[in-house]
Amino acid sequence: EHCIDVQYPRWSDLWTAVNRTEVVDDYTIKMYLNIPYPDFLIEVLTYPIVPKHIWEPIVTQSDFDPLTYKPPMEVLQVGNGPFKIVENVPGQYAKYVANENFFKGRPFVDELLMPVITSPDAMLLALQKGEIDVFTWVVPVEAVPSLLENPDIDVHIYKSSTMYHWGFNNQKFPFNIKEFRHAMAHCVDKREIVETLLHGYGRPGRFGVYPPTEMFPQWLNPDPKCGVDAYEFNLSKAAEILDSIGFVDRDGDGWREGPNGEEIDFEIGPPTYDPVRVRAAEMIRDWLAEIPGGGIKCHVVYQEWKTLWSRIKAPLDSPHKIDSWLLGSGLGIGSPDIMRFRFHSSAIPNPNYYGFINATFDELAEAQAKEMDPEKRAEIVKKMQEILAEEVPFIVLYHRNFISPYRTDKFAGWVTPIQDGVNNQWSWWNVYLKEKEKELYKPPETTPPPPTFWEQYGPMVTGAAILVALIALAYVFVVKKK
Repeated sequence: EHCIDVQYPRWSDLWTAVNRTEVVDDYTIKMYLNIPYPDFLIEVLTYPIVPKHIWEPIVTQSDFDPLTYKPPMEVLQVGNGPFKIVENVPGQYAKYVANENFFKGRPFVDELLMPVITSPDAMLLALQKGEIDVFTWVVPVEAVPSLLENPDIDVHIYKSSTMYHWGFNNQKFPFNIKEFRHAMAHCVDKREIVETLLHGYGRPGRFGVYPPTEMFPQWLNPDPKCGVDAYEFNLSKAAEILDSIGFVDRDGDGWREGPNGEEIDFEIGPPTYDPVRVRAAEMIRDWLAEIPGGGIKCHVVYQEWKTLWSRIKAPLDSPHKIDSWLLGSGLGIGSPDIMRFRFHSSAIPNPNYYGFINATFDELAEAQAKEMDPEKRAEIVKKMQEILAEEVPFIVLYHRNFISPYRTDKFAGWVTPIQDGVNNQWSWWNVYLKEKEKELYKPPETTPPPPTFWEQYGPMVTGAAILVALIALAYVFVVKKK
């Protein structure tokens, strides 16, 4: 009810879908919805419990701002997870102790210490030296061989659904022309990016956008027109498309101009903290320059994340808005409604940074959000993917296979999910010291049950049976002899 009253942006679906709530008893509430909402359980009821006696006095203050509020330690210590935070030194470390009252039982370890290490190289060295037990950064792929050779380190590789993509401002020339976007799609060799920059630890992106996922394959449109090769890497094909829409080299300088002679030189902005995306942007720039009959001029802008992010989410008509960018964005795995959340026209300018507007897509996105029949919903979602593949508001370059290394010399019980790293809440609760394994998993002492009839008298019965059989055989032998 508080979320409905305040209308938090993150809970926008909640306060539009929920009509009212009723308290049935101390352990039961009843919620009435205004509309069918197939993702209600996933989106709402899987959130952690928020203790009213702690948060009500805070959120009801007249000057409370959820975007700037920083809870003190005494507030942070109230929760329902397997560990409780007891110390937090910004920029240095956070310390947690086991929650003795955790509903699934106390964790096997007494405390967690999470040091702040700002360099992936320093974190990797700390892991190899045994100073930390699990690596939480993005591992440079060139470091994998040395990790695999270390007998005290295991490597969990998981397939991420995050889409690393080349985004366009669809409302600005030349990206406001669909055929130009098609030409750009033919200028990107996704497989080359995966093999060269990710050393094979990744999958090329699909033009239907929705990621291939082993956990929820029912939402994926398998049609090749939504697949990786819907627009194959073909610079000659790109040249044909550009020629057909009037993007030609009019002055013989080796660069194409627009249909009305417009000079083209757009930006591609990768985050400088990620060398893979920086190099991918440079590769795209170089491919565009190699288009037969004249290249498409663009330049890579190297900006730190804070500046780049402000330019990505700026209003579409703002002079601060960047032309195109390389961004990693989560697409979730359980619900296809993330496609409505990210690409519906009402989500402009954030998270629909692309200015993608398509009335049919909007209608389908709204329809799937209310469709309770999973099969019918899947058909709608697949049609949405077809529209994205046709419109190409952005190009998904790749999905990374993330490398999650962890030490196995001291602790066991690490949990390795299909689409997450080893540093997860299930590992925290399940991990234990190897030296304590026998103590932790010692079989309980029980009084043995009384022997069954067969266990007690079986040998006697068997012996009697054999004796009877021998007597019978002897009798037969004697009879025959007579």
